[in-house]
Amino acid sequence: MESNGHRHYEDDLWGAPRGRDEQNRFEGIEARIPPGVKRILDCGCGDGALGHRLMDKYTVTGCDLAAAPLSHCRFETFQSSLVEITAEDRNFDLVISSEVLEHMMPGDYEKACRELERVANEWILVTVPNREDLDYARQQCPHCGTIFHDAWHVRSIDEDLLARSFRDFVPKEWFRVGHKQRLDVILRTRLRNRILGYPRLKPNRQCPLCSQFGSSSGRHENPAATRVEAPQDGVYRMLRRFALRVLPGRERWLGCLLQRR
Repeated sequence: MESNGHRHYEDDLWGAPRGRDEQNRFEGIEARIPPGVKRILDCGCGDGALGHRLMDKYTVTGCDLAAAPLSHCRFETFQSSLVEITAEDRNFDLVISSEVLEHMMPGDYEKACRELERVANEWILVTVPNREDLDYARQQCPHCGTIFHDAWHVRSIDEDLLARSFRDFVPKEWFRVGHKQRLDVILRTRLRNRILGYPRLKPNRQCPLCSQFGSSSGRHENPAATRVEAPQDGVYRMLRRFALRVLPGRERWLGCLLQRR
């Protein structure tokens, strides 16, 4: 997220092995790299988990807002914000933005899309959370009361918004990867938030407004009221089966390969 106070990005939270779900996302990205691509810029590369998969086949450069994750990268990197990428125009065959745009504040989001277009020669490959329900992962800061997304996501993105976000590039291929998120679980969490309030700020999370880190366990004010107990009777099971048919869920991530007009 492009905002003040990114101390938690500078903490030693990087370099951990990725789970199978994220490996599926990396595989989905790699499978859609067009023929002829040689130079790749991974914008918001983090600790280089994706770039390390690609560096044997391509010349990979990474950039990230924070310095700490870049120390884990084994390819060329530079520290840069996406709203002003310190690279020359059309300098890379392919520019990748994976799990970044959902963090961008209004104004910064539009600037970032223009910058991705500026430094990409022909291709842009984007992945974002797939029509994310932002309320599902919100928590509340005990210091200032701010309610915010656990991972600092500030927008939910679908195909229409993503396609309209780029002026000089058009979608060539859409794809979806990751496990299917059960919509009945999301709805149950939304109900819990309405009844009990949002979970407290976790110790390793930073409030985007006051920059304070959580000091609680991440539970609600009343430790005994951390979740809504659903009745496990026949009616509930029948309704749940019906919900799974009507609301079967959707893949975790949405991806798009875009080509210059």
